[in-house]
Amino acid sequence: MAWLKKFLFREKYVLGAFGITAFTLMIYAIKAEIAPFGENALLTMDMHGQYYPMMAQKLRDFFSVWSWNGSLGFSSAAQSAYYTNSVFLLLLAPFSGYARICALDLMLFFKLALASAFFVLFLEKKFGKYDVFSMVFGVAYGLSAYMTAYMLQPMWLDIVLLLPLILSALDRLTEGKNPIPYILLLALAIFSNFYIAWALCIFLVFRQVCSAPFLFFRLPRIWKIGYPTPSALMNLSHGTMSCPRLWIPFRSAFLLRGNSDPRMFFAVLPFSFSRLFFC
Repeated sequence: MAWLKKFLFREKYVLGAFGITAFTLMIYAIKAEIAPFGENALLTMDMHGQYYPMMAQKLRDFFSVWSWNGSLGFSSAAQSAYYTNSVFLLLLAPFSGYARICALDLMLFFKLALASAFFVLFLEKKFGKYDVFSMVFGVAYGLSAYMTAYMLQPMWLDIVLLLPLILSALDRLTEGKNPIPYILLLALAIFSNFYIAWALCIFLVFRQVCSAPFLFFRLPRIWKIGYPTPSALMNLSHGTMSCPRLWIPFRSAFLLRGNSDPRMFFAVLPFSFSRLFFC
């Protein structure tokens, strides 16, 4: 059990952020009587009329590429790319009926708690500091307005959840280290929801462009991590810019209309966290 004690001590702020976020959401669920703590559920609005039936269809026929459930049929593979390719959907597979609704609520809470933990990991790797402030910012990330507002649109959460891990892997790539984690995480993000993934890829390109002056002119940091190698920069540009549907939506990405568009997260992110992500 010594390894367990060592792990718990080393990752206490990561686990703390996960636990605080999960506990906060559980208190909310108990207060609002949300299943499994009551008769209410997060299965409402578009979640009830659109997303949950799509999830049920995906779980019934996981590898379906065409469906006859609407009109003269439609591409269920394309629908899945938009809505139901999340790996978290597998958590609902063992359940049915009311138990699946309860599992759906808990899955959404789990996503937000996991986002908090991943953000703490990013901060610790980025700044090399292990303190309570990382945990505070992690909880703020997991319980941010975007995450709580889009809890009823679960497909928009996965890439925001993966973002801290992608940024950590991107930093390693820029330092000339193993590119495999970045490639795999970016591929998972694109697979999970390509509608948000191309906005993520645009953000990653802008991030590297904006961070270049800091990498080359901040001498203490350069002394610590070294200059980005040419191969690392080539891998980044090739892997990111080859994202499907990246270039065509450029115009619409800059002309987003309304606050309800989930891509607004990546539109305001560089300005909100410029020093955190670029320095």
